[in-house]
Amino acid sequence: MLMKTTKCETYSGLFAGAVLSDETIQTFRCLFSTFRACMSGKAPISIVTDQDGAMRAAIEQEFPDATHMNCLFHIMSKAEILLGTTLSGNPKFAMDFYDIVYNCLTK
Repeated sequence: MLMKTTKCETYSGLFAGAVLSDETIQTFRCLFSTFRACMSGKAPISIVTDQDGAMRAAIEQEFPDATHMNCLFHIMSKAEILLGTTLSGNPKFAMDFYDIVYNCLTK
C-alpha cells in the first residue's frame, strides 16, 4: 500500500508497513488510525492498494478525502488469470487489450 501525503506530483513513497493478524475493516481502521497519529494527524492525499474490500471500506471511513486507486499490477494479474485463454488464443485482442491498458490517455 502506498500512501502519498505531499502535493508533489513526482514523489510517492511507502510511509507505512504492517503485519496484520487478519484483514477485517476494524483491523484496517486501527492501522490507519495509528498511521494518522504517526503522521501528526495528517491524512494521505492518495492511496494505492490491492483490491481488498475490507481495506477499501476502512479507507472510505478513515480517509474520506483521499483518492483511492487500485494497483495496476494487481488489476493486470487478475485480468490475466480471468482472460488467460482469450489473451493467449487471440493475439490481436491481446495486443489491443494491453495497448488500451498501458497507453490510455485518461486518468
